[in-house]
Amino acid sequence: MDVKNAFLHGDINSDVYIEQPPGFVKDPNLVCKLNKAIYGLKRSPLLWNKCINDFLVDDLSFKRSDVDICMYSKFEDDNVTVILVYVDDILIASNKIEILEVIKMRLKSRFEMTDLGKVKTFLGIEINYENNVMTLCQEKFVKK
Repeated sequence: MDVKNAFLHGDINSDVYIEQPPGFVKDPNLVCKLNKAIYGLKRSPLLWNKCINDFLVDDLSFKRSDVDICMYSKFEDDNVTVILVYVDDILIASNKIEILEVIKMRLKSRFEMTDLGKVKTFLGIEINYENNVMTLCQEKFVKK
């Protein structure tokens, strides 16, 4: 999944002011107060991370990993679901396709997202499927 304009979802929790954007200057003595995080703001990645973390933990009942803060997991009965978040890219794995579809639907109801389908590459790792076997390859990365 790819989150569209991820940083714009972050809520600013303090007063942040910026100069008026070029072409939109009404009065040179005025500044703009931000209500939402924007790209280029140093805190935007942190604010987006807090936003997606709160949604996954509070709304979807996932547990954030103590070892890798980008990984979330949920275990219910014999169902296992894992979510990896890397900035605006989200990888979801589950042993039940129905659970996967529900999670994607819930994510799409909160954030504007693009479903990129079955993963082929993630963070430079090529993922191949053959006969119900998944293989990971970093050949291109090694050669580069």
